[in-house]
Amino acid sequence: MAYEYGIYIAALILSLLVTTCVGSYLLFKSRKAKGAPYFLMMLFLVILWTGGTLFETVGASLSVKIFWVQVQYITFCYLPVVLLALSVSVTGHANWISRRRLAVFSLMPSILMGLVWTNQHHGLIRNNEYLVMAHAFPVIHKTYGPGFYLLVFYAYTLMLTALLIFIHAGVTGKGITRKQLGFVLAGVGILVLSNILYTFGMSPIEAYDITPALIGPCGLIISIGIFYHRLFDLMPIARNRVVETMGAAMVVMDMDHRIVDMNPAAQSMFKLSSIAKNQPAEAVFSDQLPLLTASLDNQIGSREFSINTGTEDRYYEAFFSMLYEKAPVPIGKLMVIHDVTDKRKIAAVHLEQQRRLAVAEEKERMARDLHDNLGQVLGFINMQAQGIQRELTQMGVENVHGRLQQLADTTRLAHGEIRAYIRSVRGTADHRQHFLKAIENETARLQQATAIACHLETPAAHFFQQMAASMQLQLLNMIREALNNIRKHAAAANVNLRLEASVEEQQLTIIIEDDGIGFDPTEAKRRVAAKESFGLTILEERAREIGANLVIRSATGQGTTVRINVPAQKEWFNATSSLTG
Repeated sequence: MAYEYGIYIAALILSLLVTTCVGSYLLFKSRKAKGAPYFLMMLFLVILWTGGTLFETVGASLSVKIFWVQVQYITFCYLPVVLLALSVSVTGHANWISRRRLAVFSLMPSILMGLVWTNQHHGLIRNNEYLVMAHAFPVIHKTYGPGFYLLVFYAYTLMLTALLIFIHAGVTGKGITRKQLGFVLAGVGILVLSNILYTFGMSPIEAYDITPALIGPCGLIISIGIFYHRLFDLMPIARNRVVETMGAAMVVMDMDHRIVDMNPAAQSMFKLSSIAKNQPAEAVFSDQLPLLTASLDNQIGSREFSINTGTEDRYYEAFFSMLYEKAPVPIGKLMVIHDVTDKRKIAAVHLEQQRRLAVAEEKERMARDLHDNLGQVLGFINMQAQGIQRELTQMGVENVHGRLQQLADTTRLAHGEIRAYIRSVRGTADHRQHFLKAIENETARLQQATAIACHLETPAAHFFQQMAASMQLQLLNMIREALNNIRKHAAAANVNLRLEASVEEQQLTIIIEDDGIGFDPTEAKRRVAAKESFGLTILEERAREIGANLVIRSATGQGTTVRINVPAQKEWFNATSSLTG
Protein backbone atom coordinates (compact mmCIF):
# COMPACT_ATOMS: atom_id res chain seq x y z
CA MET A 1 0.00 0.00 0.00
CA ALA A 2 3.07 2.22 0.01
CA TYR A 3 2.42 3.29 -3.58
CA GLU A 4 -0.91 4.84 -2.51
CA TYR A 5 0.94 6.89 0.05
CA GLY A 6 3.46 8.04 -2.57
CA ILE A 7 0.77 8.94 -5.12
CA TYR A 8 -1.16 10.94 -2.53
CA ILE A 9 1.95 12.85 -1.40
CA ALA A 10 2.91 13.56 -5.04
CA ALA A 11 -0.58 14.83 -5.80
CA LEU A 12 -0.45 17.17 -2.81
CA ILE A 13 2.96 18.52 -3.85
CA LEU A 14 1.70 19.03 -7.42
CA SER A 15 -1.29 20.94 -6.09
CA LEU A 16 1.00 23.16 -4.05
CA LEU A 17 3.16 23.89 -7.10
CA VAL A 18 0.20 24.69 -9.36
CA THR A 19 -1.49 27.02 -6.89
CA THR A 20 1.80 28.72 -6.05
CA CYS A 21 2.63 29.33 -9.74
CA VAL A 22 -0.84 30.66 -10.54
CA GLY A 23 -0.80 32.90 -7.48
CA SER A 24 2.68 34.24 -8.29
CA TYR A 25 1.68 35.10 -11.85
CA LEU A 26 -1.45 36.94 -10.75
CA LEU A 27 0.45 38.73 -8.00
CA PHE A 28 2.94 40.26 -10.43
CA LYS A 29 0.87 40.54 -13.63
CA SER A 30 -2.82 41.00 -12.86
CA ARG A 31 -3.14 41.94 -9.21
CA LYS A 32 -5.13 45.09 -10.11
CA ALA A 33 -7.62 43.30 -12.35
CA LYS A 34 -11.20 42.86 -11.22
CA GLY A 35 -11.53 40.07 -8.66
CA ALA A 36 -7.80 39.31 -8.64
CA PRO A 37 -7.24 40.29 -4.96
CA TYR A 38 -9.98 37.89 -3.81
CA PHE A 39 -8.68 35.14 -6.07
CA LEU A 40 -5.20 35.61 -4.61
CA MET A 41 -6.68 35.33 -1.11
CA MET A 42 -8.47 32.16 -2.18
CA LEU A 43 -5.23 30.72 -3.55
CA PHE A 44 -3.47 31.50 -0.27
CA LEU A 45 -6.19 29.66 1.65
CA VAL A 46 -5.98 26.72 -0.77
CA ILE A 47 -2.19 26.60 -0.35
CA LEU A 48 -2.73 26.62 3.42
CA TRP A 49 -5.23 23.77 3.07
CA THR A 50 -2.97 21.72 0.80
CA GLY A 51 0.10 22.35 2.92
CA GLY A 52 -1.78 21.49 6.09
CA THR A 53 -3.01 18.25 4.51
CA LEU A 54 0.53 17.40 3.41
CA PHE A 55 1.99 17.91 6.89
CA GLU A 56 -0.95 16.09 8.46
CA THR A 57 -0.28 13.14 6.19
CA VAL A 58 3.43 12.91 6.95
CA GLY A 59 2.93 13.60 10.66
CA ALA A 60 3.58 10.61 12.89
CA SER A 61 1.82 11.54 16.15
CA LEU A 62 -1.80 12.35 16.90
CA SER A 63 -0.97 15.78 18.34
CA VAL A 64 0.97 16.80 15.22
CA LYS A 65 -1.83 15.68 12.94
CA ILE A 66 -4.46 17.49 15.04
CA PHE A 67 -2.44 20.73 14.85
CA TRP A 68 -2.29 20.61 11.06
CA VAL A 69 -5.99 19.74 10.89
CA GLN A 70 -6.72 22.89 12.88
CA VAL A 71 -4.58 24.87 10.40
CA GLN A 72 -6.73 23.47 7.58
CA TYR A 73 -9.85 24.77 9.33
CA ILE A 74 -8.66 28.32 8.55
CA THR A 75 -9.40 27.48 4.92
CA PHE A 76 -12.67 25.69 5.75
CA CYS A 77 -13.95 28.75 7.63
CA TYR A 78 -12.87 31.65 5.41
CA LEU A 79 -12.70 30.19 1.88
CA PRO A 80 -16.51 30.40 1.36
CA VAL A 81 -16.50 34.09 2.32
CA VAL A 82 -13.68 34.83 -0.11
CA LEU A 83 -15.37 32.80 -2.88
CA LEU A 84 -18.58 34.79 -2.40
CA ALA A 85 -16.65 38.08 -2.59
CA LEU A 86 -14.90 36.83 -5.74
CA SER A 87 -18.19 35.94 -7.45
CA VAL A 88 -19.69 39.33 -6.65
CA SER A 89 -16.58 41.19 -7.83
CA VAL A 90 -16.11 39.28 -11.09
CA THR A 91 -19.76 39.56 -12.13
CA GLY A 92 -19.85 43.34 -11.98
CA HIS A 93 -21.23 44.03 -8.49
CA ALA A 94 -18.02 45.09 -6.79
CA ASN A 95 -19.77 48.13 -5.31
CA TRP A 96 -21.76 45.71 -3.13
CA ILE A 97 -18.57 44.65 -1.35
CA SER A 98 -17.61 46.71 1.68
CA ARG A 99 -15.51 46.14 4.77
CA ARG A 100 -18.63 46.09 6.93
CA ARG A 101 -20.32 43.39 4.85
CA LEU A 102 -17.15 41.30 4.75
CA ALA A 103 -16.86 41.67 8.52
CA VAL A 104 -20.45 40.49 8.97
CA PHE A 105 -19.94 37.44 6.77
CA SER A 106 -16.64 36.69 8.53
CA LEU A 107 -18.16 36.86 12.01
CA MET A 108 -19.49 33.29 12.02
CA PRO A 109 -16.23 31.78 10.62
CA SER A 110 -14.25 33.69 13.26
CA ILE A 111 -16.42 32.28 16.06
CA LEU A 112 -16.06 28.78 14.65
CA MET A 113 -12.29 29.24 14.38
CA GLY A 114 -12.24 30.02 18.06
CA LEU A 115 -14.13 26.78 18.71
CA VAL A 116 -11.67 24.84 16.53
CA TRP A 117 -8.62 25.99 18.45
CA THR A 118 -10.30 25.39 21.82
CA ASN A 119 -11.90 22.11 20.78
CA GLN A 120 -9.98 20.08 23.39
CA HIS A 121 -11.98 21.85 26.10
CA HIS A 122 -15.51 21.34 24.74
CA GLY A 123 -15.46 18.97 21.73
CA LEU A 124 -18.04 21.00 19.77
CA ILE A 125 -16.12 20.57 16.53
CA ARG A 126 -14.51 17.12 16.80
CA ASN A 127 -14.27 14.53 19.54
CA ASN A 128 -13.26 10.93 20.13
CA GLU A 129 -10.08 11.40 18.05
CA TYR A 130 -7.48 8.63 17.66
CA LEU A 131 -5.18 7.23 14.98
CA VAL A 132 -6.21 4.39 12.72
CA MET A 133 -3.31 2.33 11.32
CA ALA A 134 -5.29 0.15 8.93
CA HIS A 135 -4.60 2.31 5.84
CA ALA A 136 -1.61 3.19 3.70
CA PHE A 137 -0.71 5.80 6.28
CA PRO A 138 -2.08 6.73 9.70
CA VAL A 139 -5.31 8.76 9.63
CA ILE A 140 -7.38 10.33 12.39
CA HIS A 141 -10.61 8.75 13.39
CA LYS A 142 -13.03 11.36 14.75
CA THR A 143 -16.64 12.12 15.54
CA TYR A 144 -18.05 15.45 14.39
CA GLY A 145 -19.76 17.74 16.88
CA PRO A 146 -22.58 20.28 16.35
CA GLY A 147 -20.14 23.13 15.70
CA PHE A 148 -18.76 21.25 12.71
CA TYR A 149 -22.19 20.80 11.14
CA LEU A 150 -22.91 24.48 11.73
CA LEU A 151 -19.71 25.25 9.86
CA VAL A 152 -20.68 22.87 7.05
CA PHE A 153 -24.12 24.48 6.70
CA TYR A 154 -22.75 28.02 6.68
CA ALA A 155 -19.85 27.24 4.32
CA TYR A 156 -21.92 25.31 1.79
CA THR A 157 -24.61 28.01 1.82
CA LEU A 158 -22.07 30.69 0.90
CA MET A 159 -20.41 28.50 -1.74
CA LEU A 160 -23.76 27.59 -3.29
CA THR A 161 -24.68 31.29 -3.38
CA ALA A 162 -21.38 32.10 -5.08
CA LEU A 163 -21.89 29.38 -7.70
CA LEU A 164 -25.43 30.62 -8.41
CA ILE A 165 -24.07 34.15 -8.90
CA PHE A 166 -21.50 32.78 -11.36
CA ILE A 167 -24.16 30.78 -13.22
CA HIS A 168 -26.56 33.73 -13.47
CA ALA A 169 -23.81 36.02 -14.75
CA GLY A 170 -22.63 33.45 -17.28
CA VAL A 171 -26.14 32.82 -18.63
CA THR A 172 -26.98 36.53 -18.93
CA GLY A 173 -23.50 37.48 -20.12
CA LYS A 174 -23.11 40.10 -17.39
CA GLY A 175 -19.54 40.25 -16.17
CA ILE A 176 -18.47 36.75 -17.27
CA THR A 177 -18.80 34.82 -20.51
CA ARG A 178 -20.20 31.32 -20.81
CA LYS A 179 -16.80 29.86 -21.60
CA GLN A 180 -15.33 31.48 -18.52
CA LEU A 181 -18.29 30.16 -16.53
CA GLY A 182 -17.58 26.63 -17.74
CA PHE A 183 -14.01 26.69 -16.43
CA VAL A 184 -15.07 28.21 -13.10
CA LEU A 185 -17.80 25.59 -12.56
CA ALA A 186 -15.51 22.76 -13.61
CA GLY A 187 -12.68 23.83 -11.31
CA VAL A 188 -14.65 24.88 -8.25
CA GLY A 189 -17.44 22.36 -8.71
CA ILE A 190 -15.12 19.34 -8.61
CA LEU A 191 -13.53 20.56 -5.37
CA VAL A 192 -16.86 21.28 -3.70
CA LEU A 193 -18.36 17.95 -4.78
CA SER A 194 -15.33 16.02 -3.55
CA ASN A 195 -15.44 17.77 -0.19
CA ILE A 196 -19.17 17.13 0.19
CA LEU A 197 -18.71 13.43 -0.51
CA TYR A 198 -15.91 13.21 2.04
CA THR A 199 -17.80 15.17 4.70
CA PHE A 200 -20.86 12.94 4.51
CA GLY A 201 -18.89 9.69 4.21
CA MET A 202 -19.69 9.00 0.54
CA SER A 203 -16.17 9.39 -0.88
CA PRO A 204 -15.00 6.45 -3.04
CA ILE A 205 -11.72 6.55 -1.09
CA GLU A 206 -12.46 6.05 2.55
CA ALA A 207 -10.83 7.55 5.60
CA TYR A 208 -9.06 10.54 4.04
CA ASP A 209 -10.02 13.62 2.05
CA ILE A 210 -8.73 13.60 -1.53
CA THR A 211 -9.97 17.16 -2.20
CA PRO A 212 -6.56 18.79 -1.59
CA ALA A 213 -5.00 16.32 -4.04
CA LEU A 214 -7.53 17.42 -6.69
CA ILE A 215 -6.56 21.06 -6.32
CA GLY A 216 -3.73 20.57 -8.85
CA PRO A 217 -5.93 19.38 -11.76
CA CYS A 218 -8.69 21.82 -10.83
CA GLY A 219 -6.12 24.60 -10.61
CA LEU A 220 -5.02 23.81 -14.15
CA ILE A 221 -8.63 24.00 -15.33
CA ILE A 222 -9.19 27.36 -13.66
CA SER A 223 -5.83 28.58 -15.00
CA ILE A 224 -7.06 28.03 -18.55
CA GLY A 225 -10.02 30.26 -17.77
CA ILE A 226 -7.71 32.86 -16.27
CA PHE A 227 -5.00 33.04 -18.91
CA TYR A 228 -6.62 31.81 -22.12
CA HIS A 229 -10.15 33.10 -21.68
CA ARG A 230 -9.08 36.08 -19.56
CA LEU A 231 -11.27 35.41 -16.55
CA PHE A 232 -10.01 38.55 -14.82
CA ASP A 233 -10.19 40.73 -17.88
CA LEU A 234 -12.03 44.03 -17.48
CA MET A 235 -13.80 43.80 -20.84
CA PRO A 236 -16.91 41.77 -19.92
CA ILE A 237 -17.82 44.07 -17.04
CA ALA A 238 -16.86 47.13 -19.06
CA ARG A 239 -19.05 46.06 -21.98
CA ASN A 240 -21.91 45.34 -19.62
CA ARG A 241 -21.59 48.74 -17.94
CA VAL A 242 -21.51 50.52 -21.31
CA VAL A 243 -24.55 48.63 -22.59
CA GLU A 244 -26.55 49.22 -19.42
CA THR A 245 -25.83 52.95 -19.28
CA MET A 246 -25.69 53.86 -22.97
CA GLY A 247 -28.29 56.31 -24.22
CA ALA A 248 -28.95 54.33 -27.40
CA ALA A 249 -31.37 51.43 -27.26
CA MET A 250 -29.88 47.98 -27.86
CA VAL A 251 -31.83 44.83 -28.67
CA VAL A 252 -30.36 41.36 -29.27
CA MET A 253 -32.34 38.77 -31.24
CA ASP A 254 -31.61 35.16 -32.09
CA MET A 255 -31.96 33.72 -35.58
CA ASP A 256 -35.60 32.89 -34.85
CA HIS A 257 -36.22 36.61 -34.33
CA ARG A 258 -36.87 36.23 -30.62
CA ILE A 259 -35.74 38.91 -28.19
CA VAL A 260 -32.75 37.61 -26.24
CA ASP A 261 -31.77 40.76 -24.40
CA MET A 262 -32.38 44.51 -24.32
CA ASN A 263 -30.84 47.32 -22.31
CA PRO A 264 -32.80 49.77 -20.09
CA ALA A 265 -32.87 52.38 -22.87
CA ALA A 266 -34.73 49.94 -25.15
CA GLN A 267 -37.18 49.02 -22.40
CA SER A 268 -37.90 52.70 -21.83
CA MET A 269 -38.20 53.48 -25.55
CA PHE A 270 -40.79 50.79 -26.24
CA LYS A 271 -42.31 50.88 -22.72
CA LEU A 272 -41.43 47.23 -22.11
CA SER A 273 -40.41 45.26 -19.05
CA SER A 274 -37.95 42.42 -18.73
CA ILE A 275 -40.77 39.97 -19.59
CA ALA A 276 -40.32 41.02 -23.23
CA LYS A 277 -37.24 38.80 -23.33
CA ASN A 278 -37.75 35.51 -25.17
CA GLN A 279 -40.78 37.03 -26.92
CA PRO A 280 -40.95 37.07 -30.74
CA ALA A 281 -40.19 40.33 -32.51
CA GLU A 282 -43.68 40.29 -34.04
CA ALA A 283 -45.16 40.66 -30.56
CA VAL A 284 -42.71 43.24 -29.26
CA PHE A 285 -42.65 45.53 -32.32
CA SER A 286 -46.22 45.00 -33.52
CA ASP A 287 -46.93 48.76 -33.39
CA GLN A 288 -43.81 49.64 -35.40
CA LEU A 289 -44.26 48.13 -38.85
CA PRO A 290 -41.08 49.67 -40.42
CA LEU A 291 -38.97 48.46 -37.51
CA LEU A 292 -40.60 45.03 -37.52
CA THR A 293 -40.04 44.61 -41.25
CA ALA A 294 -36.38 45.55 -40.91
CA SER A 295 -35.82 43.28 -37.91
CA LEU A 296 -37.17 40.29 -39.85
CA ASP A 297 -35.08 41.01 -42.95
CA ASN A 298 -31.40 40.16 -42.53
CA GLN A 299 -30.47 42.19 -45.62
CA ILE A 300 -31.53 45.57 -44.20
CA GLY A 301 -28.77 47.61 -42.57
CA SER A 302 -30.75 50.57 -41.22
CA ARG A 303 -34.29 51.88 -40.99
CA GLU A 304 -35.95 55.06 -39.70
CA PHE A 305 -39.23 55.08 -37.81
CA SER A 306 -41.20 57.31 -35.45
CA ILE A 307 -43.06 56.87 -32.18
CA ASN A 308 -45.86 59.16 -31.02
CA THR A 309 -45.41 59.88 -27.31
CA GLY A 310 -48.75 61.62 -26.97
CA THR A 311 -47.23 65.10 -27.03
CA GLU A 312 -44.93 64.85 -30.05
CA ASP A 313 -43.51 62.52 -32.67
CA ARG A 314 -40.05 61.16 -31.82
CA TYR A 315 -37.88 60.01 -34.71
CA TYR A 316 -35.42 57.11 -34.47
CA GLU A 317 -32.85 55.42 -36.67
CA ALA A 318 -32.15 51.72 -36.17
CA PHE A 319 -28.94 50.01 -37.32
CA PHE A 320 -28.81 46.23 -37.75
CA SER A 321 -25.81 43.90 -37.78
CA MET A 322 -25.47 40.14 -37.65
CA LEU A 323 -23.72 38.50 -34.69
CA TYR A 324 -21.07 35.84 -35.26
CA GLU A 325 -19.03 33.72 -32.90
CA LYS A 326 -16.37 31.76 -34.78
CA ALA A 327 -18.24 30.00 -37.55
CA PRO A 328 -19.37 31.98 -40.61
CA VAL A 329 -22.98 31.16 -39.73
CA PRO A 330 -24.62 34.01 -37.76
CA ILE A 331 -25.96 33.23 -34.30
CA GLY A 332 -28.11 36.30 -33.85
CA LYS A 333 -28.81 39.89 -34.73
CA LEU A 334 -27.96 43.15 -32.98
CA MET A 335 -30.16 46.23 -33.27
CA VAL A 336 -28.95 49.62 -32.03
CA ILE A 337 -31.46 52.48 -32.09
CA HIS A 338 -30.58 56.18 -31.87
CA ASP A 339 -33.01 59.01 -31.14
CA VAL A 340 -32.56 61.46 -34.04
CA THR A 341 -35.43 63.81 -33.15
CA ASP A 342 -33.17 66.64 -32.01
CA LYS A 343 -30.93 66.07 -35.02
CA ARG A 344 -33.92 66.41 -37.33
CA LYS A 345 -35.08 69.57 -35.56
CA ILE A 346 -31.63 71.12 -35.82
CA ALA A 347 -31.45 70.17 -39.50
CA ALA A 348 -34.86 71.73 -40.12
CA VAL A 349 -33.85 74.94 -38.33
CA HIS A 350 -30.58 75.03 -40.27
CA LEU A 351 -32.41 74.50 -43.56
CA GLU A 352 -34.82 77.32 -42.76
CA GLN A 353 -31.92 79.59 -41.81
CA GLN A 354 -30.17 78.74 -45.08
CA ARG A 355 -33.35 79.49 -47.00
CA ARG A 356 -33.81 82.84 -45.29
CA LEU A 357 -30.14 83.68 -45.77
CA ALA A 358 -30.37 82.83 -49.46
CA VAL A 359 -33.45 85.05 -49.82
CA ALA A 360 -31.72 87.88 -47.95
CA GLU A 361 -28.58 87.55 -50.09
CA GLU A 362 -30.66 87.57 -53.25
CA LYS A 363 -32.47 90.71 -52.07
CA GLU A 364 -29.14 92.37 -51.32
CA ARG A 365 -27.79 91.40 -54.73
CA MET A 366 -30.88 92.70 -56.48
CA ALA A 367 -30.66 95.96 -54.51
CA ARG A 368 -27.02 96.43 -55.52
CA ASP A 369 -27.69 95.59 -59.15
CA LEU A 370 -30.64 97.96 -59.28
CA HIS A 371 -28.48 100.65 -57.73
CA ASP A 372 -25.59 100.01 -60.09
CA ASN A 373 -27.67 99.69 -63.25
CA LEU A 374 -31.16 101.17 -63.16
CA GLY A 375 -30.27 103.69 -60.46
CA GLN A 376 -27.36 105.05 -62.41
CA VAL A 377 -29.31 105.10 -65.66
CA LEU A 378 -32.24 106.89 -64.09
CA GLY A 379 -29.86 109.37 -62.52
CA PHE A 380 -28.31 110.03 -65.88
CA ILE A 381 -31.73 110.45 -67.51
CA ASN A 382 -32.65 112.90 -64.76
CA MET A 383 -29.54 114.97 -65.39
CA GLN A 384 -30.17 114.93 -69.14
CA ALA A 385 -33.77 115.96 -68.65
CA GLN A 386 -32.65 118.88 -66.50
CA GLY A 387 -30.18 119.87 -69.19
CA ILE A 388 -32.89 119.74 -71.85
CA GLN A 389 -35.09 121.88 -69.67
CA ARG A 390 -32.37 124.49 -69.35
CA GLU A 391 -31.72 124.39 -73.11
CA LEU A 392 -35.37 124.86 -73.88
CA THR A 393 -35.50 127.72 -71.44
CA GLN A 394 -32.62 129.36 -73.22
CA MET A 395 -34.14 128.41 -76.58
CA GLY A 396 -31.12 126.44 -77.56
CA VAL A 397 -33.22 124.30 -79.82
CA GLU A 398 -30.26 123.18 -81.88
CA ASN A 399 -28.87 121.27 -78.86
CA VAL A 400 -32.11 119.52 -77.94
CA HIS A 401 -31.81 116.94 -80.70
CA GLY A 402 -28.42 115.72 -79.45
CA ARG A 403 -29.63 115.46 -75.89
CA LEU A 404 -32.72 113.52 -76.93
CA GLN A 405 -30.50 111.14 -78.90
CA GLN A 406 -28.44 110.54 -75.75
CA LEU A 407 -31.63 109.78 -73.84
CA ALA A 408 -32.64 107.24 -76.47
CA ASP A 409 -29.21 105.59 -76.43
CA THR A 410 -29.22 105.41 -72.65
CA THR A 411 -32.71 103.92 -72.64
CA ARG A 412 -31.62 101.22 -75.07
CA LEU A 413 -28.57 100.50 -72.89
CA ALA A 414 -30.77 100.20 -69.79
CA HIS A 415 -33.04 97.80 -71.63
CA GLY A 416 -30.07 95.63 -72.58
CA GLU A 417 -28.76 95.62 -69.01
CA ILE A 418 -32.14 94.59 -67.66
CA ARG A 419 -32.25 91.67 -70.09
CA ALA A 420 -28.72 90.67 -69.08
CA TYR A 421 -29.71 90.82 -65.42
CA ILE A 422 -32.67 88.54 -66.03
CA ARG A 423 -30.41 86.08 -67.82
CA SER A 424 -27.91 86.14 -64.94
CA VAL A 425 -30.66 85.43 -62.39
CA ARG A 426 -31.85 82.48 -64.46
CA GLY A 427 -28.30 81.16 -64.82
CA THR A 428 -27.88 82.01 -68.50
CA ALA A 429 -25.98 85.28 -68.31
CA ASP A 430 -23.74 85.92 -71.28
CA HIS A 431 -20.18 86.48 -70.02
CA ARG A 432 -18.71 86.41 -73.48
CA GLN A 433 -18.22 90.17 -73.55
CA HIS A 434 -14.55 91.09 -73.30
CA PHE A 435 -13.70 92.47 -69.85
CA LEU A 436 -11.48 95.23 -71.21
CA LYS A 437 -14.07 96.18 -73.82
CA ALA A 438 -16.68 96.55 -71.09
CA ILE A 439 -14.39 98.91 -69.12
CA GLU A 440 -13.74 100.95 -72.26
CA ASN A 441 -17.48 101.30 -72.80
CA GLU A 442 -17.96 102.55 -69.23
CA THR A 443 -15.25 105.21 -69.53
CA ALA A 444 -16.50 106.24 -72.96
CA ARG A 445 -20.03 106.61 -71.62
CA LEU A 446 -18.78 108.80 -68.75
CA GLN A 447 -16.72 110.95 -71.08
CA GLN A 448 -19.58 111.36 -73.55
CA ALA A 449 -22.10 112.25 -70.85
CA THR A 450 -19.98 114.69 -68.82
CA ALA A 451 -17.04 115.76 -70.97
CA ILE A 452 -14.73 114.43 -68.23
CA ALA A 453 -11.45 113.33 -69.81
CA CYS A 454 -10.96 109.61 -69.13
CA HIS A 455 -7.51 108.03 -69.42
CA LEU A 456 -7.42 104.23 -69.51
CA GLU A 457 -4.18 102.29 -68.93
CA THR A 458 -4.48 98.52 -69.25
CA PRO A 459 -1.03 96.87 -69.35
CA ALA A 460 -2.29 94.03 -67.14
CA ALA A 461 -5.64 93.46 -68.84
CA HIS A 462 -4.67 89.94 -69.98
CA PHE A 463 -4.28 88.86 -66.34
CA PHE A 464 -7.84 89.92 -65.57
CA GLN A 465 -9.06 87.78 -68.44
CA GLN A 466 -8.07 84.65 -66.44
CA MET A 467 -10.68 85.43 -63.78
CA ALA A 468 -13.99 83.68 -63.48
CA ALA A 469 -16.82 85.47 -65.24
CA SER A 470 -18.64 86.05 -61.93
CA MET A 471 -15.60 87.86 -60.48
CA GLN A 472 -15.24 89.95 -63.64
CA LEU A 473 -18.88 90.95 -63.32
CA GLN A 474 -18.40 92.05 -59.70
CA LEU A 475 -15.32 94.11 -60.61
CA LEU A 476 -17.14 95.69 -63.54
CA ASN A 477 -19.99 96.72 -61.24
CA MET A 478 -17.48 98.20 -58.77
CA ILE A 479 -15.85 100.21 -61.58
CA ARG A 480 -19.27 101.37 -62.75
CA GLU A 481 -20.18 102.45 -59.19
CA ALA A 482 -16.90 104.36 -58.76
CA LEU A 483 -17.34 106.16 -62.10
CA ASN A 484 -20.94 106.96 -61.24
CA ASN A 485 -19.83 108.55 -57.95
CA ILE A 486 -17.31 110.66 -59.87
CA ARG A 487 -19.99 111.78 -62.31
CA LYS A 488 -22.45 112.74 -59.57
CA HIS A 489 -20.21 114.19 -56.86
CA ALA A 490 -16.59 114.80 -57.88
CA ALA A 491 -16.85 117.77 -60.32
CA ALA A 492 -13.67 116.36 -61.83
CA ALA A 493 -11.98 117.26 -65.10
CA ASN A 494 -9.88 114.10 -65.46
CA VAL A 495 -10.17 110.45 -64.50
CA ASN A 496 -7.37 107.89 -64.67
CA LEU A 497 -8.19 104.16 -64.62
CA ARG A 498 -5.33 101.62 -64.53
CA LEU A 499 -5.16 97.84 -64.43
CA GLU A 500 -1.99 96.62 -62.70
CA ALA A 501 -0.52 93.23 -61.75
CA SER A 502 2.14 92.18 -59.23
CA VAL A 503 3.62 88.73 -59.76
CA GLU A 504 5.62 88.95 -56.53
CA GLU A 505 2.57 89.80 -54.40
CA GLN A 506 0.25 87.56 -56.43
CA GLN A 507 -2.18 90.44 -56.74
CA LEU A 508 -4.18 92.32 -59.38
CA THR A 509 -5.11 95.96 -58.78
CA ILE A 510 -7.63 98.37 -60.27
CA ILE A 511 -6.87 102.06 -59.60
CA ILE A 512 -9.45 104.81 -60.27
CA GLU A 513 -8.23 108.39 -59.67
CA ASP A 514 -9.95 111.73 -60.21
CA ASP A 515 -8.90 115.36 -59.71
CA GLY A 516 -12.24 116.47 -58.35
CA ILE A 517 -13.24 118.20 -55.14
CA GLY A 518 -12.77 115.06 -53.02
CA PHE A 519 -14.65 114.50 -49.77
CA ASP A 520 -14.18 114.34 -46.03
CA PRO A 521 -13.82 110.65 -45.01
CA THR A 522 -15.32 111.34 -41.57
CA GLU A 523 -18.41 112.91 -43.08
CA ALA A 524 -18.67 110.06 -45.58
CA LYS A 525 -18.65 107.49 -42.76
CA ARG A 526 -21.37 109.46 -40.96
CA ARG A 527 -23.58 109.47 -44.04
CA VAL A 528 -23.05 105.73 -44.52
CA ALA A 529 -23.96 105.07 -40.87
CA ALA A 530 -27.06 107.25 -41.23
CA LYS A 531 -27.96 105.38 -44.43
CA GLU A 532 -27.88 108.64 -46.38
CA SER A 533 -25.40 107.19 -48.89
CA PHE A 534 -25.15 103.67 -50.31
CA GLY A 535 -22.39 103.87 -52.91
CA LEU A 536 -19.44 103.23 -50.58
CA THR A 537 -21.33 100.52 -48.68
CA ILE A 538 -22.11 98.63 -51.87
CA LEU A 539 -18.49 98.89 -53.00
CA GLU A 540 -17.32 97.36 -49.69
CA GLU A 541 -19.90 94.55 -49.89
CA ARG A 542 -18.89 93.61 -53.42
CA ALA A 543 -15.22 93.62 -52.43
CA ARG A 544 -15.88 91.24 -49.53
CA GLU A 545 -17.80 88.85 -51.76
CA ILE A 546 -14.79 88.27 -54.04
CA GLY A 547 -12.16 88.50 -51.28
CA ALA A 548 -10.81 91.81 -52.55
CA ASN A 549 -9.30 94.63 -50.50
CA LEU A 550 -10.92 98.03 -51.07
CA VAL A 551 -8.88 101.16 -50.23
CA ILE A 552 -10.36 104.66 -50.71
CA ARG A 553 -8.25 107.78 -50.11
CA SER A 554 -9.66 111.28 -50.39
CA ALA A 555 -9.43 114.74 -48.90
CA THR A 556 -11.41 117.89 -49.50
CA GLY A 557 -10.06 119.64 -52.60
CA GLN A 558 -7.51 116.89 -53.38
CA GLY A 559 -9.49 114.39 -55.46
CA THR A 560 -10.16 110.73 -54.71
CA THR A 561 -8.30 107.46 -55.32
CA VAL A 562 -10.04 104.07 -55.26
CA ARG A 563 -7.83 100.94 -55.20
CA ILE A 564 -9.31 97.46 -55.60
CA ASN A 565 -6.72 94.79 -54.74
CA VAL A 566 -7.72 91.31 -55.89
CA PRO A 567 -5.80 88.17 -54.75
CA ALA A 568 -4.57 86.40 -57.87
CA GLN A 569 -4.09 82.71 -58.47
CA LYS A 570 -0.66 81.51 -59.53
CA GLU A 571 -2.22 79.76 -62.51
CA TRP A 572 -3.31 83.11 -63.95
CA PHE A 573 0.30 84.27 -64.23
CA ASN A 574 1.47 80.87 -65.53
CA ALA A 575 -1.23 80.80 -68.16
CA THR A 576 -0.42 84.35 -69.23
CA SER A 577 3.32 83.62 -69.38
CA SER A 578 2.73 80.64 -71.64
CA LEU A 579 0.60 82.75 -73.92
CA THR A 580 3.08 85.63 -74.12
CA GLY A 581 6.20 83.41 -74.19
